[in-house]
Amino acid sequence: MLVFVMLCLTLACECCIEDRITALESRMFSIEQLKIRISSLERKLHSAQQMGCQSGVVELGESPLPNKQVCHIVRFHRPFLNIPAIVCGLRELEADKHHDVRINAMPFNVSTTGFAMKIFSWGESCTHNAIFSWMACPMIT
Repeated sequence: MLVFVMLCLTLACECCIEDRITALESRMFSIEQLKIRISSLERKLHSAQQMGCQSGVVELGESPLPNKQVCHIVRFHRPFLNIPAIVCGLRELEADKHHDVRINAMPFNVSTTGFAMKIFSWGESCTHNAIFSWMACPMIT
């Protein structure tokens, strides 16, 4: 009886060890997959850092008339590898103090070599001038 119990314990222990080995092998595979993913992300980050961001300004242009609209074509100094993310913000504004101020800037038709930016006012807004800064940066996916 004692031999039978010892044999059962030995078999149970062997099964337990095999289960642990299987679990460890699975974890090792997961770790290798994560290393591959990290390496890929590091390469993308390095590429984006080398490429860098580009920036500039676009201007509505002086005009005392309401409802002004212009479209600027912006060309990057050097092309991006992929279509970049564009962000723009109002840098300077001159407006008639007797009217509400309405101004908008919208980048569109973004490509690796440039984009178009539409700047416009509407309603009774009398915007004398508006300057928008823009920045284009590589997207990291």
